[in-house]
Amino acid sequence: MRRLYILVESSVVPIVLTLPPTSIIKWETYKSAVLGVQMRSPKEVVTEFSLGAEVNDDGTEYAVVLFEVVGCICVKAQETIKLLGNGETYDKVAAEDYNAAPVVVTPEEVPQEEACCHLHI
Repeated sequence: MRRLYILVESSVVPIVLTLPPTSIIKWETYKSAVLGVQMRSPKEVVTEFSLGAEVNDDGTEYAVVLFEVVGCICVKAQETIKLLGNGETYDKVAAEDYNAAPVVVTPEEVPQEEACCHLHI
């Protein structure tokens, strides 16, 4: 499983999305095939998440998370992302991650929002 930290506009607290095993390949493909071509990291773009359906070899339908770039993140928001993540990334979920000390960010530390750019594909 993979854990994604998602910042939602007008919120300083990220949402945590734990990707199921059925969606990890989709995430890796999105990062390499879509973002890699644009030479961007997931921290630099606005990503839309949706659910899709796939069918396994036995005919059982299951859900997968789908990803799409819908814009880019402004410089001020990128500063917030660095502040919240201390510049580090954690793709894989491990047991010790659940026992880590929380990152405390005061409202004064969060950069004020400015006009963000939009990426049109």
